[in-house]
Amino acid sequence: MRAYIFDLDGTLVDSYPVMVAGVAQVCREFGLQMPEREIYDRLIADSLSAFLSQMANGLGRPLEEIRDRYAAVSGRRLQDIRLMKNAAEMLECLRQRGAGLYVYTHRGRTTETLLKRHGIASYFEEAVTSLYRFPRKPAPDGIGYLLARYHPDRQKTAYVGDRTIDMDCASRAGVEGILYLPPESPCRPNGAEKRIIRDLLEIPGPAT
Repeated sequence: MRAYIFDLDGTLVDSYPVMVAGVAQVCREFGLQMPEREIYDRLIADSLSAFLSQMANGLGRPLEEIRDRYAAVSGRRLQDIRLMKNAAEMLECLRQRGAGLYVYTHRGRTTETLLKRHGIASYFEEAVTSLYRFPRKPAPDGIGYLLARYHPDRQKTAYVGDRTIDMDCASRAGVEGILYLPPESPCRPNGAEKRIIRDLLEIPGPAT
């Protein structure tokens, strides 16, 4: 039996438009002008947390101030986040085949809200979020926790994500890395991934 651990943002939910708009608004409020495309590329290349930390350092402002303002802005737009194409269909197919399904994300309290709002919370045995206080990816601690608790076969476990940091995390955890690259993604594979997909339905593949 296979097991799949999923990243959330950009993998199961199409949250980047909301994230980019939120960051752009916070930038403007603090007197910075940055094209949304540049923000998007930087979020894919690294992470939201890293972007906000760099922003705080550049402005000489407390990181918590920047984070809190972003949380307030983006929190009003949660209803605009949609499921990624074919996410629900893919999860249903994997569940019918008996796969173990989990989430490991840097997102915090809003993870449960998004999973429930889109009707996919019941697919997952557990969702590991930033509230668990594990070191951030590419540290493999979040994946290691799920492996230790649920005991899936490591050789038959995959971590699915949309960024190279996810693939580095999978590699360090000793599981297969599946890099999800929809057509519009600016991510460039770095070789840590074991497989690249363009559509989430490629994960289960055709019924046998």
